[in-house]
Amino acid sequence: LYEDRRRTDGLIKDRMRKERGMREDLSLLEKTERANLRDAESEAFKNDLKEFKAQYSKLEAEWKAKLYAAAELQRRAREKQAKLAKEEEARLCRLERWEEQKRKDQTSLYKKENAVRFALGNEAQDE
Repeated sequence: LYEDRRRTDGLIKDRMRKERGMREDLSLLEKTERANLRDAESEAFKNDLKEFKAQYSKLEAEWKAKLYAAAELQRRAREKQAKLAKEEEARLCRLERWEEQKRKDQTSLYKKENAVRFALGNEAQDE
């Protein structure tokens, strides 16, 4: 009986050790799974962050390109406006010179007409 009890106690102790070992293994397994889950979440977060940074860089590049294009358009518009202003100023100068030449030509023509009239008038008087 004593022997049976000792064997039973030994079996119980073995069973308890096995259960404790299984609990420890289960606990270790749970910890490992949680760590793996954290690592996976961390990796997913890192991937999301990389994707976000890539999208941000792409958008930033597009924004800079649009900003550069707008600045280039503004520069071209200013250049064109300055060119048109110069052309308009040159056109006005030519028009003023033409009008001045026209006045000179008319004055010269009037003087010649008056000289001819005067000469004809004097000839008429001389006859």
